[in-house]
Amino acid sequence: MVFSATVRADSVAFEEAPSVAVTFSGEPAHESGSGSRRTGLPEHVSEGETYRAVRVDYVIAARVVADETPAPDEDDP
Repeated sequence: MVFSATVRADSVAFEEAPSVAVTFSGEPAHESGSGSRRTGLPEHVSEGETYRAVRVDYVIAARVVADETPAPDEDDP
């Protein structure tokens, strides 16, 4: 599964620099990742600074990892 989003702003300012993290958990086993492409916005923002002409493209991808253990044969005793 892939989820993507784009956010745009004429200007944005942060009173407090956010602490962000993306985690994936759960069963069954999975492979996952995420990433962003930013325009007008640094990876780590500064408190009180105004950023202009901002665009953030964000993508999250995940897939279930198939269990490689063969299913028991119904004909086996």
